[in-house]
Amino acid sequence: MMKETIIFIIMTFSISYFIYYVLIHKKEIKEWIDSLNKRGENTTTIKKDNRIEKILLCGKSGSGKDYISELFNLVMIITHTTRPKRNYEVDHVHKHFHKAFKNEKDALDVITDSSTIAWTKRGEYYYWATMLDIESGNVYIIDVPGIQSIMNNRFANARYKFKVVYLGCPIYKRICNMLKRGEKIGSIISRLYIDYRDFKKLENIKHTTIKF
Repeated sequence: MMKETIIFIIMTFSISYFIYYVLIHKKEIKEWIDSLNKRGENTTTIKKDNRIEKILLCGKSGSGKDYISELFNLVMIITHTTRPKRNYEVDHVHKHFHKAFKNEKDALDVITDSSTIAWTKRGEYYYWATMLDIESGNVYIIDVPGIQSIMNNRFANARYKFKVVYLGCPIYKRICNMLKRGEKIGSIISRLYIDYRDFKKLENIKHTTIKF
């Protein structure tokens, strides 16, 4: 009985003291709670990422990028190029094909235009995309310099969230694929060298690898 009485007295005193402390320091406690709330607003607010996701599909020459896009019926982003059409390609379906630029000035006028958000040059041919092109599909077949170009475009990255996917393929399959589509030996050797040079830079870019 004595033990219960002592516990009751201690609890009553503790509660009474707590109420008294709160009443006396009501203003200070309120200011402290307000400061915590403001601090929480500043540190815990997370901005929702409402950007539209686009896939940047890259792979070395002959790795099957076009084949994959057709096999899975992907909604491709149709971009521009000055390279000649391949036998199976249709203008404005696979790409927008253009005549070669007459000079470097003509090329610069296009690739530095405000509507151009990514461009690259492979050998003697130019490849580029505009903001309007990006809005037309979900998957953009692009090389590493092109990826670097689009990643450095603040306007594009403010609207779109780009995910890089690398399509891996053994070199013997790539050479066979290039021969099947009519590539000449000199062109194949040139493409292999360019891929060796450019795809070293992919190591510094966050990406997902799919082996095919």
